[in-house]
Amino acid sequence: MKDAVEQIMSLKSQIALVTGGSQGIGEETARILAELGATVVICSRSPEHLKSAQKRLADTGQYVHTVLCDMKSPKRIAQMVQEIEEHTGPINILVNNAGIDIPMPALEVTEDAWNTIMDTNVKGVFFCAQQVARYMSRRNHGVIINLASELSFVGMVPYAVYAISKGAVVQLTKTLALEWAPYHIRVNAVAPTLVATPMLDTLFSDPKTAASQWIDHIPLRRLGTTTDVAQAIAFLASEKASFITGTILPVDGGRLCH
Repeated sequence: MKDAVEQIMSLKSQIALVTGGSQGIGEETARILAELGATVVICSRSPEHLKSAQKRLADTGQYVHTVLCDMKSPKRIAQMVQEIEEHTGPINILVNNAGIDIPMPALEVTEDAWNTIMDTNVKGVFFCAQQVARYMSRRNHGVIINLASELSFVGMVPYAVYAISKGAVVQLTKTLALEWAPYHIRVNAVAPTLVATPMLDTLFSDPKTAASQWIDHIPLRRLGTTTDVAQAIAFLASEKASFITGTILPVDGGRLCH
């Protein structure tokens, strides 16, 4: 069965860049894309995280390339994309996964916190898509998948700035899908609910209590997993989604049905 699925969604001969690929959703996405045959490059601003992720992925039989990049720097993003295009090959798939959150009440948000979140979650996503699309447009083909969130659509305390940034990702996805359709570049996004990742420990003082409260609002009565999200990304990256663009795919167990 596994072989049949891999054949149906084969990504052989494809080169995929996964930003924020050294942990969580990004790492699992890199694993699944590689498992489906893609040559995968993961980026992170931490050399230690990249090295650890590369080893973990190798232990599962999936080799990935790594590159350092701070997604807050458009200059570094441009350099990274050029390096991959010249030394690894043409980027066919971009997974704009890198993101950050700094939970705090709106009355306490600082300019530094605002800039950190927006520079990573919005500016970084835009300029990475722009740089990759410059190459994709010349080839008249490509797939870009952005990471939105359920908070792109619903409010939650104390995540005002994060919600704003992820709302922007939705509008960015729709607009780029329209603008780049003539180049046959498909642009979509996935919008996960809370996912069990290491970030959970940094967001909540008691992750177990917070998770149980979140689950009360999810009809399927569980948190998402990194695999749930990565499999949705893999589908959107594949030719099985060749007529899908400008779509925001919730991966939320029914959370947004409320």
